[in-house]
Amino acid sequence: MLLFNLKLIFRNLYKNRLYTFVNVAGLSVALAVCLYTGLWVYHESTYDRFHKDGEQIYRVEFIVDSKNGRFEGIASEVPFASALEASYAGVTDYVRVDYSLVSATCDKITVDEVLAVEADSSFFGFFTFPLLKGSPRTVLNSKHKVAISERLAFKLFGDSREVVGKSILLDHEHEYIISGLFKTPPSRTHLYRFDLVRLIENKSHNHWWSTSVFSYFKIPDAGEMRRIESELRKFVAQQIVETHNWDYESAMNKHLKDRVYFFHPLSELNLGNDYRTRVLVFVSAAVLILLLAVSNYVSMSVSRYRLRTKEIGLRKVMGASRKHVLGLYFTEALVFSLTASCLALVVLELLYPFLNSVIDVPINIYEYEPEWIYGGILCCALLISCASAVFPFFYFTNLTPRELLGKRAHSGGNSRTQKGAVVFQFSIALGLLICIAVIARQMYFVNHRDFGYSPDRIIHLQLKGKEQLSNAQVFVNELRKSSSVGNACLVSDEINRINMRTSFIEKSAPDEFIRVSIWEVQQGFADLYQLSVLEEKTGVEYSSRTVVYVSERFFKESRWASIEGKVLVNYGKEEFPVVGVLSDFVFSSIYRKPEPLVVLVYPDEEIAKEMREFQTVAVSMKTGSAFMETLGQVKAAWKRLFPFDPINFTTVSESIIRQHQREFRFQKLVAVYAVLSVCLALVGLFALSAYTAEQRTKEVGVRKTYGAGLREIFNMLFWDLSKLVGWSAVLAFPVAYYCMNKWLEQFAYTIELSPVIFLLSFLIVWLVAGLTVSYHSLQVARVNPVEALRDE
Repeated sequence: MLLFNLKLIFRNLYKNRLYTFVNVAGLSVALAVCLYTGLWVYHESTYDRFHKDGEQIYRVEFIVDSKNGRFEGIASEVPFASALEASYAGVTDYVRVDYSLVSATCDKITVDEVLAVEADSSFFGFFTFPLLKGSPRTVLNSKHKVAISERLAFKLFGDSREVVGKSILLDHEHEYIISGLFKTPPSRTHLYRFDLVRLIENKSHNHWWSTSVFSYFKIPDAGEMRRIESELRKFVAQQIVETHNWDYESAMNKHLKDRVYFFHPLSELNLGNDYRTRVLVFVSAAVLILLLAVSNYVSMSVSRYRLRTKEIGLRKVMGASRKHVLGLYFTEALVFSLTASCLALVVLELLYPFLNSVIDVPINIYEYEPEWIYGGILCCALLISCASAVFPFFYFTNLTPRELLGKRAHSGGNSRTQKGAVVFQFSIALGLLICIAVIARQMYFVNHRDFGYSPDRIIHLQLKGKEQLSNAQVFVNELRKSSSVGNACLVSDEINRINMRTSFIEKSAPDEFIRVSIWEVQQGFADLYQLSVLEEKTGVEYSSRTVVYVSERFFKESRWASIEGKVLVNYGKEEFPVVGVLSDFVFSSIYRKPEPLVVLVYPDEEIAKEMREFQTVAVSMKTGSAFMETLGQVKAAWKRLFPFDPINFTTVSESIIRQHQREFRFQKLVAVYAVLSVCLALVGLFALSAYTAEQRTKEVGVRKTYGAGLREIFNMLFWDLSKLVGWSAVLAFPVAYYCMNKWLEQFAYTIELSPVIFLLSFLIVWLVAGLTVSYHSLQVARVNPVEALRDE
């Protein structure tokens, strides 16, 4: 009996091969996407779980909620870690971490842009990054020692692991001895993909108002951790009192105003504050894709069963029981879903490299236990089989053979189930089209809005090493002589990556502390970046002292009427006269409104003394000059001064893309998922429309017998489908509006949800429906009425 049923099943599948292909393809793609989403969620949620004492490790962070907005800091003060360990017995160990990009040279082989970790000597004992050569206790016990990864060792020395004891030159200047070889860090760690570890510098700025390192602590007792966490603000205030001779009230109410410190568990560092949102979006998109595919299959299966009511009626006449009918339905559904599941594994194999490249996540399906993947596929297949078999079983087995063989069997063409399925599909397609349009418009707006400067016409070059820093001003002067260079100057940070923050007071109002971002620059910066100056003093002498420009946001929040006579004072009691107001420009995240900013303009003599703070050269293109021409002259000037050093440069536009690549990749993946969903929805609509038309073949035959033409038949079918599209708009519009409105809340500057987007999306879906009806109208209209009415 089973063999006979299988023959009938494969015969029916082959007979309706177009719809079989549509269902199998859609379901296999949906299952593959769901599997990939599950692997991604697992990958993201298992970061840093390989560390031996990972559940005891925390990083100290802080949040500032003030009138200037919300600021989240993940770095801490240099003396924070050692002071906390000395003050609390519950802290058993700590390590400070910083990052830098270096070039590594050995035996005339140079590897550029090596990510180096600068850490305390306890780094390899604190974290579980296995050392293949060397001891965790001694590998970093000297400032002249470094440990390198297998990956870097392979690049520098080939396959040899005998690297300990060899010398390596960093930035073509500093010589180190390789004291350890560690296993290349896995991809699932928030510490990035570092290849070199050296001892952290003995930083001279041992004060408590500048955050520059990442501090990690090992606290075995969770209760003790919470107690220490509740006292962190008081602890920092006490350190400020002891180190800088402040009074306690000033430390708490000025420097630490609106600041909250907390411990962030190591296992959650990679997740970020938007992790829940990202997981919710990904999982929802994957479930939606699977739901669409299953809906397509179930609705078309029900439609096919409606056309097979005579077969079911004859089976019941011949004595088939409900159990046998259920076995038939379930076996057919299981064969179909298992076929789709097997193809899903093939699709996943083909699809995951593309999805990995979109979001830059190194997911490897072969790293996971195959039982989980196969088990997940099998569970999905069983659930789909049950879902597609249960409805027809309960519906058709409740009908008598007379009802199955009579006219009631043919009354399903306009059933509520069929119409509900069509409305559901149209609603999903319409809602997704609206979401895709809004996301695309918002991202275009964010990437092309006015930044306050021209990102494509500015080049940033990074200086490294003593030789480059000592000749920085000479290099700038060489660039200024180039015919296609508009201007060049030294700055502390790239204009889109200004992240240093501190506090100032206005000299005439010493009780008002203002926490701001600061940018240290050389004279001529405003002309170079073409920043708009709203107000400026005349006759300013830049060569005599450091002066400041403030941003428009700072000016407004300070409630100044004018900058005349305004002087800012920092923690070191240095006074800086305010000489100008700059129009707000984007200097950090493109998603947030610019915060208050203070720009310190140093005289050349001061810059020469503080060259380690000015490691970026900004170069602007002269109006009318080509990018490649300007870049060629920049490279030529670099080659003349630093003939043996590689040049490291980037445009501001490229830097912005790198800065927000995580967000961009996330949005790309959402777009890919949305496009897949729309494709599945439209394919399902096509197939459902075909079934609807097929079920109404006899109605069309009767109408043709009474003289109806192609236009009348088309109008009938199209009007019925248009009503369903209208109902889908009623459902989709409010849901899409709510979801997109919530999504846009994360941006400081957003587009408006124009009715045009909703109208165009509706017209696209309506047009697809029209094309579908047109095609099927022609197919049905060509059927001879005699053939259509033959079995009446």
